[in-house]
Amino acid sequence: MRDTGTQPLWKIVEDPNLPAKDKLSYILLRATRVLDQQVGLISQVEKNTYRVIFVTENTPIHAGQEFVLGDTYCGIAMRQGQVMSVDTMRVPRRYRHPCHELVQVEAYIGVPVYANSGLFGTLNFISARQHTTPFTDSDRAFVDRVGAMVGEVLDQWTAQAS
Repeated sequence: MRDTGTQPLWKIVEDPNLPAKDKLSYILLRATRVLDQQVGLISQVEKNTYRVIFVTENTPIHAGQEFVLGDTYCGIAMRQGQVMSVDTMRVPRRYRHPCHELVQVEAYIGVPVYANSGLFGTLNFISARQHTTPFTDSDRAFVDRVGAMVGEVLDQWTAQAS
């Protein structure tokens, strides 16, 4: 059950001995596995630029990579201000979102991340294969909670840097 999936993550968030970067990497990897997605990402958004700052390993996307915000599903999630999910993009090409063509995203679930007293970017999980079962309310609640954790760790990172 995903409702309890955040309990071990909170222990990581609250561990004063772990650097924030290690916390973010662990949270991202664990949540990606829980959601059965191929890639987990944390982005920073400035104006119309979407910049990957953390990504799970062994993916075609890398930290530092930039996209036009409007070409990402995250742009939609940010406008909605809440968790957004897409189980499959198996629709005619003319209806596909640009993100599908850019990085072959077939399934997506993501949420805006708030840190440093404002909107920071997004936490999202993507896959080149369709999600075999529709994302559930439990999945969306899990992503929402993990997004809050990521925001808290980003605040810790800022505090460690100053």
